Amino acid sequence: SIVLKELADALDIHLKLHALFRDRAAKKKPVRILIGGGGIAGVETSGEIRNSVRHHGLHRGFDPKLVTVDLVEAAPTILPGLDPWVQQQAMARLKMLGVTVHTGQPITKVDDTSVTMKDGKQLPYDLFLWNGGIKAPAILSQLGEPLVGKQQVGVTPELHLPKNDRIYVVGDSACFIDPKTTRPVPQIAPVAVAEGRLAAANIWRTLRGESLKPYQPMTSGYVFPVGGRWAIS
Repeated sequence: SIVLKELADALDIHLKLHALFRDRAAKKKPVRILIGGGGIAGVETSGEIRNSVRHHGLHRGFDPKLVTVDLVEAAPTILPGLDPWVQQQAMARLKMLGVTVHTGQPITKVDDTSVTMKDGKQLPYDLFLWNGGIKAPAILSQLGEPLVGKQQVGVTPELHLPKNDRIYVVGDSACFIDPKTTRPVPQIAPVAVAEGRLAAANIWRTLRGESLKPYQPMTSGYVFPVGGRWAIS
């Protein structure tokens, strides 16, 4: 698969898509694009590819009907952790664009031409893009704490370990349950920055013999596109 993390990855995907379409246009054979991971990156990517096929054409003379875009998400819904309204709007948009969404189906096996999902169903592909999200570093298993969520460490409201108030965990490695939503806060940069600031402040409070303050997640604004001039904010 090809991952999408940096600008160079996007360029690589762009070039491979155009090469694939040039090859299939001459043979009039279908193009099957498979995207693993239905978080924001997966939804953005599938929507943009499908929109480009419908409105711009990745190759002249190629029939857009020959293109399939499948999005596979292991969780019960796409965009796990976001508001249900956002999930529903994104699902409707992807369906309108012609993206086939498979939820509740972890990918258990991958070979050169297809993936196998948990229920045994196989999905063939010509290009496989991986947006499966973030996995915390292996060093967390050495902290003596049970791992939760996406192999993260559960932290106290003050962001330190439950059994050791001298070790703080923030960002993607920390599983902090928002008391308002009862869901883990998302693994995004604004959350990591805010947690880091509070952890630093609490360390300073410890050195001065002051009481610690709990982390209070703020509802940060966001906007992400789902194909063309359409976005959720």
